[in-house]
Amino acid sequence: MSLTRGLVLDVANQLGGAMPGLVTLHDWSREKNDGTMANVTWNQEPTSLWTPVFNGTNSKVTTANFWRFGSGSIETWCIPDFNHDDVGAINPLFGYRTASGKYIDVYFDGTNNWLYSRWRGTTSYPTVTPTVVFHAGDPLHVVVTALLGAFMIVYVNGEEVARDNHAPNGVTAMDTLANYYMGAGNGGGPPWFDGRQPLNRAFNYVLTPAQIRSRYHSTKWLFGVAS
Repeated sequence: MSLTRGLVLDVANQLGGAMPGLVTLHDWSREKNDGTMANVTWNQEPTSLWTPVFNGTNSKVTTANFWRFGSGSIETWCIPDFNHDDVGAINPLFGYRTASGKYIDVYFDGTNNWLYSRWRGTTSYPTVTPTVVFHAGDPLHVVVTALLGAFMIVYVNGEEVARDNHAPNGVTAMDTLANYYMGAGNGGGPPWFDGRQPLNRAFNYVLTPAQIRSRYHSTKWLFGVAS
């Protein structure tokens, strides 16, 4: 169990040992929100880290009855099997949707070279579309933070790439339990993610820029990122 403050989801995968199972993706936070795997396989990185592989067609991990989002942060490492400018490609990293239609999601839009992020608690909501250049096989560290009534910020590889202050409405709370999907959009797919997603964490508070840079630099070695 992780003792990290405010951690409500901690899917950080196994380093070394035998290949993990194909049924359950374990949550190491105190919430114990284990995910159910569907058509997800495994790859072992050169550093011996086991990473879940999403096939871009029908694979996802579903965490049911996930934590109610207010202010918070979502962190993930991903290794896409597509380029930033693959026209027509929509590849969601994760999605979260309540029964009343509130949602959070982040996805790559190859037609527009965008990393598209939304935090929708009302009909008026923060959206950002930064241009992020990468190629298939490039590891990316993506963090989305949001403060109720204020802003949403997206960071890639430890640096801020976009924000939406969205006055006067700002971010509103996701006030009911809902499904959280890795590898699929907020409706559980389609669309689907094509690549590997070895780490997925959620916090019930806003990570600072210094904390995000620290998290990027302290974990990048797992993916062979030297600088």
